[in-house]
Amino acid sequence: MNRIDRFQELIDAPLPPVAPRPAGELVQPLRDLAEALEAKAHVGAAVLPSNDGRKFHLALWPRHRPGLRTVVVTVHIADGRGVVLGEPTFWFSSAEELTSWLESFVRQPAVKATLDELRVAETEPVTARLERENGMATLTTLSPEQQEALDTLVNGTERELSVELNEREPVPAPSALRRLDSAGLRFEIRNATLTGRTLRVRVVRMQ
Repeated sequence: MNRIDRFQELIDAPLPPVAPRPAGELVQPLRDLAEALEAKAHVGAAVLPSNDGRKFHLALWPRHRPGLRTVVVTVHIADGRGVVLGEPTFWFSSAEELTSWLESFVRQPAVKATLDELRVAETEPVTARLERENGMATLTTLSPEQQEALDTLVNGTERELSVELNEREPVPAPSALRRLDSAGLRFEIRNATLTGRTLRVRVVRMQ
């Protein structure tokens, strides 16, 4: 086969299949938006993958309150392509296309209103659960400052705090208290003492 024949053969040959983009590359703009929202909008933000690794959820929450998170964008990846689920759906095949969609998304008035609501929620008290081994719980209220201080605890480190039992809540036996759950932050109660309706608890952050 001479050179001309080889060129003619290549001209007629089908294009080689394009390798699909890996999911991590396609959803990186979503992770970049989460990082930007945490830094600039002062809210909690993260991209949470589904168990099968095919869906990625952009979740937002008031800072220091991960249990109050809400999903605002869901992306599904399959066969090297992605789709933003919603009405209408948006198909994309590159990170650049998803970036363009997200740029329009963050400019929507509804998104800005959601961010405002989350920032307001950060300044409000938090209803927390003082849980016993049998699953029953007594409710208390933490100040925004207490909630922030708890969120800064490194796993395995301890902190003491005083809390007031909510009105009409029954008074628990301090020795029966096992865990504190405050808007998604989980702590083991190492020690508790009661004076009137004021509990002083020593807690350690759980994984």
